Amino acid sequence: MSETSSPRGVPPRVGWALVWIASLALVLAVVNIGLQLDVQAARNAVNQRQAFINETAAVGRIDSALVRALAVQAAEHHDAPITAMLAAAGVHYQLHPTPATPAPAAGMHH
Repeated sequence: MSETSSPRGVPPRVGWALVWIASLALVLAVVNIGLQLDVQAARNAVNQRQAFINETAAVGRIDSALVRALAVQAAEHHDAPITAMLAAAGVHYQLHPTPATPAPAAGMHH
């Protein structure tokens, strides 16, 4: 057996190179797993935020419908406590809103 080869016939430099390559592959695999876990955590956070946004929009529509229904109820039945509650929340309404008057058309003279 010569000093330049291992018992299996592989030169020592090649053997060490293979060890380093295998070690590097193992390190890269561990880093990849860590990055995948980070990406999954970020996706979960984004999904939770999106669900919150969707729920908030739905609640906003329900809130608007409830306020409208309360205003109609208060107006039709002259309900002072509901009117006061809505006013305290910054909601003001008119039973019969005044119609907007259209602007005269340009270039039209009588």
